Amino acid sequence: MPRTIAEERILEKERIIKLSAASAETVFALMENPPEPNENLKKAMRLHAKYCSVN
Repeated sequence: MPRTIAEERILEKERIIKLSAASAETVFALMENPPEPNENLKKAMRLHAKYCSVN
């Protein structure tokens, strides 16, 4: 069923992330130079590989 124009506008607003300039700089800096994974992330990656591997 096609969406109405009003529904499309609502969905578009939900897709937009609004950040302050400082927050945006932090996000970009982390994307360019991510920190080393901590133990929790390493465990999550192992579990993901174990249960979600594509073979």
